[in-house]
Amino acid sequence: MGRRHVFALIAGLALPGLAPAEPAQPPAAGVRFSILDTSGAETLEALTYAGGAWLTRTRMNHMAVLVEHPAGRFLFDTGLGRKIDEQYAADMPWWMRPLMSYDPVTPARDQLDAAQYPAVPRIILSHVHWDHASGVPDFPEAEIWLRPGDRAYIDSGPRGPVMPSQFAHAGLNWHEYVLQETPFLGFPQSLDLSDDQSVVLVGMPGHTPGSTGLYLKTGSGQEFLFSGDIVWNAQALETGAPKMLIARMTADFDSHATQQQIDRLVALRKNHPDMLIVPAHDASVQAGLSRFPAWVE
Repeated sequence: MGRRHVFALIAGLALPGLAPAEPAQPPAAGVRFSILDTSGAETLEALTYAGGAWLTRTRMNHMAVLVEHPAGRFLFDTGLGRKIDEQYAADMPWWMRPLMSYDPVTPARDQLDAAQYPAVPRIILSHVHWDHASGVPDFPEAEIWLRPGDRAYIDSGPRGPVMPSQFAHAGLNWHEYVLQETPFLGFPQSLDLSDDQSVVLVGMPGHTPGSTGLYLKTGSGQEFLFSGDIVWNAQALETGAPKMLIARMTADFDSHATQQQIDRLVALRKNHPDMLIVPAHDASVQAGLSRFPAWVE
């Protein structure tokens, strides 16, 4: 797929042979994003990374990221959705439940609808675990972007944190995309969705086969990397620590590959100290970011 066609898909623009994905929207001044908190939970720091304190509690978020580019908009992950209770009851193994809990839920779709926000045409998943894809059924009109490795991961059957019930509804509009062999920020593969390197997907396999990060450069020049679940706690990047042993065994598809991504994040933070790396669940890192309907611009 050529870069013009990739851009057209993400932007909803018309090219020969391609129908617009959505009605034209007034262009924004540049890339901006907003955090939608859907739920969270408190846990022991030691459960979030190897070397964490057993006597310190830390807050973990379940969030979605709403991104607006001058030519389009999308959600990066969904957080917990309207049907999370029944999904959890159907698919969460009993032995994982002590580690995988959540507080009351405010689904991203409910927050967007309450604000009369326009329909979101696409959802890009960092990966297909339960706490990132629970809201997929809440957006039946959206195109669901994921990499082939994660699509195969779903199709291979229940695997702990992957919940088949989240993908079982009729009419799910999958869009499998392939990254290009274009290095970006030390990651070997990437996909520039904006043609100006302000919205870039980067391959970060390990936590799942198709785990993907999202780089954003806002209109003001601020840089962010949303790193999914490569680490759960940004403090792990101080030493390059992995998740604690039980978490690695239950949550990481390939612990060795995940460690390679952690090492890349450590190097990225050293080489780009002004860039904020945002793990998907670290409430302390996310605390300074605007919540919907406010924006980071």
